[in-house]
Amino acid sequence: QREQVDVGRGIRARAAPDGLLVDLHEFLEEIEILDVAVAEEFQGQGVGRLLVESALASFRERGVLRIFLEVRVSNQPAISLYQNLGFQKAGYRKRYYENGEDALLMDFSINGVEHAI
Repeated sequence: QREQVDVGRGIRARAAPDGLLVDLHEFLEEIEILDVAVAEEFQGQGVGRLLVESALASFRERGVLRIFLEVRVSNQPAISLYQNLGFQKAGYRKRYYENGEDALLMDFSINGVEHAI
């Protein structure tokens, strides 16, 4: 099932089929991925990679130029996945999470081309 909530010019979308989740905010030619989640029983099976790869392919088809996301600095499996898919480290958000943990900010430019914001 997919639910969309219009937030002005952007879209916040949520999809949760079979324990999978992608939550995002879209504005013009940019997307911020707010959440990617895979149910525990599906973790470690490549489901997260497939989910993100599918999202990236969809974004390309829709003309998105740049994608951003934050990931916990302690979540090395996710950081490795994003780097393997072409995301670059872009900075940090200090004490971003409720427990005080920092977030690593990552971005992905479609076709590896930097675009002006």
